[in-house]
Amino acid sequence: AIFQAGDTAAYRVTPAGAQRLTRRDEMQGSLSSYYGVAGLRPAVTTHPFDEGDRLCLVSDGVTCVVSTVELGEAVNRGRDVEEAAEIVAKLAKKSGSPDDITALVAEVEAWEE
Repeated sequence: AIFQAGDTAAYRVTPAGAQRLTRRDEMQGSLSSYYGVAGLRPAVTTHPFDEGDRLCLVSDGVTCVVSTVELGEAVNRGRDVEEAAEIVAKLAKKSGSPDDITALVAEVEAWEE
């Protein structure tokens, strides 16, 4: 499950490209605007993932200048999750992001029951 509030976004990235999994919160504000808010109810969604898929979490400093297609290409260029996140952050900076830039990438591994 993905819990989301504020201006962050989550993407599922496969070799075929990226798919946005979250939508911007109705409050249209940064996560910091939620501190101390009574009754905060983050959006909760579930999505299928396959082994080898990557989950990319980014701030609006990325989404304001990087398209979903560009994000998928950037994440897929990374040999590992650290390099993929660095490529996304550098792309946002190069694209002139006016906001703070945050990118985190995780790769789905096999789940043993």
